[in-house]
Amino acid sequence: MPVEEAAGCCAEDGFVWLGLFEPSPEELERVQYAFGLHELAVEDAQTFHLRPKIERYDGGFELAILRTARYDDEREEIDTGEISIFLGRTS
Repeated sequence: MPVEEAAGCCAEDGFVWLGLFEPSPEELERVQYAFGLHELAVEDAQTFHLRPKIERYDGGFELAILRTARYDDEREEIDTGEISIFLGRTS
C-alpha cells in the first residue's frame, strides 16, 4: 500500500501500522509529508538513542523510542536494537 493511501485511511478514522525497516531519509520524508509528522520527531527517529523515551510534539503526535534485546544462544551475547513508533492522528 502506498504511504499516501495509508495516510488516507487514518484520515477516515482508520488505523494504520506502517512498518519500515531501516528507512532512508527520503522514505521518512514521504511518511512525514503524508502523515503530517513534526520535523523534529522524524529527525529524532533517525537518531540512535541510549535510553527509551516518549516525546510529545505539536499536532497531537507522540514519538516513542523503545529498546529491544535478544539473546543469541550461539554467541552467548545480547543483541540490542531500537524501534521508533509514531502515535497520533492525521489532520
